[in-house]
Amino acid sequence: MAYDGTYLWVVDEGVATSHKLYQIDKNGTVISTIETPGSASSGLTYNDGYLWNCNSFTKKLYRISVSEAYFSQLPEFEFQYLTHDGTNLWADDISAGKIHKFDDQGEILGSIVLPCSQIGGFVYSDSYLWIVGNSGFSFEKLYQVDLSGNIVATFQSSQELPEPYALTTDGVNLWYIGKETFGTSYYLHKLELNY
Repeated sequence: MAYDGTYLWVVDEGVATSHKLYQIDKNGTVISTIETPGSASSGLTYNDGYLWNCNSFTKKLYRISVSEAYFSQLPEFEFQYLTHDGTNLWADDISAGKIHKFDDQGEILGSIVLPCSQIGGFVYSDSYLWIVGNSGFSFEKLYQVDLSGNIVATFQSSQELPEPYALTTDGVNLWYIGKETFGTSYYLHKLELNY
C-alpha cells in the first residue's frame, strides 16, 4: 500500500487473473484502477510522482506513472513489502528475517534485522521505519525503528486489531489494511499513536 499525497494505492495480489493497482480515498472508495505490469505484484511504494511496484514472478521493480513505465532488476531475495526513503528502496527478506536497503538497480546497500518474527507491512516516515508485527491472525505491535535497526519505540493496541497486510503513511497518520480472522474481507484502518 502507498500514499501519493492525496490518495492511497493498493495492490490486488489476491486473484491470479486480476493485475491491478487501486487508487482509493481514505474512506475506501475506489477512485481509479491501473493495470500492473504482469502478475504476482506485491510491494508498493510512492516517491516523486512515481509508484514503485515489485513483481515476485519476474523479479523486476517497476516505476509506474501515467506517461512512462520503467523497470530494473530486483535483488535476489523473496519479499512482500516495499518502501522508499526518498533516495533508496527498502524491502523485507522473508527467509533471512531482515529488511534490506537497495538502490533502483537492485544493489543491496545495507540491512537491518526485523524486530519481530513476522511482519504485516512497513513504511518509511520521518527518518524511521515503522514496522507492524503480525501474530499470524492479528496485529501484534507497531515498531518505530531507526535506519540502523534500533527499536526506538513500540506501540501495542488497546484492542485486538485484524491481521495486517499492508502499511503506509499520509505524512500525519499511519494506515493499514487488515483482514478479519478466517474472513475474506479486508478493511482500511487509521492508527493513532499515543506518545
